[in-house]
Amino acid sequence: MIKLNNTQLGFLGECTVMSELAKIGIFSQKLDSNFDFDILTDAGERVEVKSSTPIWSKSGNSGTHKTKKDYFHRSYQFTNAFTLKKYNRIEGYRAISSRRDRQCDFFILICFELDYKVNRFYVIPKEVIGMKSVINVPYIRKRPPRSKIDLRPYVNNWGLLKIFNKKAGIVPMRKQPPIKS
Repeated sequence: MIKLNNTQLGFLGECTVMSELAKIGIFSQKLDSNFDFDILTDAGERVEVKSSTPIWSKSGNSGTHKTKKDYFHRSYQFTNAFTLKKYNRIEGYRAISSRRDRQCDFFILICFELDYKVNRFYVIPKEVIGMKSVINVPYIRKRPPRSKIDLRPYVNNWGLLKIFNKKAGIVPMRKQPPIKS
């Protein structure tokens, strides 16, 4: 199996989200990397997509002595940062800062398996993530959350985007009345 790099995994995630949005009647377009978000929907929702495959994380003591508290577990890790770039004639493009305050309405976190099949989605309003720089999601959903953010209500919760569409007055294409000629 081919291993995807981070850019390829991100592109796969964006295409997967656009496909899921189309299934529920929300049409969207992928934006250039110059924007602070990845996808713009027909209702004007700004969506930031984060993709991850499972990683092995160490929990417990980080010292040299092994204890019962030292163990490894699988989790998904999402990084929330946006690097601003400035152009200089001599040096070309260079990173000038990295910030976490995204200009989006929703985050969609995609948990891929190692064979790049979708395990689950998290549709999360921006206010829930806030300025958090790293979002860790346990591999097994039944485990209680370790972080301050409980993401369980947002698992595959595409209804949040539908509510946003209703507020904007957008009617999904398949529910629109036929045009009389």
